Amino acid sequence: MTLNKNITEEDIINSFVEQILSEDADFEFMSEDEQAKIYGIYQLLLTAVHRAVAHDNVYPVVYANDYNSKKVVENAISNVKHLIPEISRITVSLVH
Repeated sequence: MTLNKNITEEDIINSFVEQILSEDADFEFMSEDEQAKIYGIYQLLLTAVHRAVAHDNVYPVVYANDYNSKKVVENAISNVKHLIPEISRITVSLVH
């Protein structure tokens, strides 16, 4: 999705994720692999949130690799849905 000629949805989300993580003191102490994984998770979840909010007919699916990860994401959605009701349309699915 292109928001204008130069800025894409991905650019906005990446910028937001970078800002969030730059303010997290623990992030800089993580290994490069851990940082990449955390960055990817933030990017994936924020993309799902953005699409659920921006489009009434979109029902994003987020895949979790294990039960604990699934529960963490579901709890995060549950804790925020009173602020952003549209995120209730996000489904978290367990895959092996």
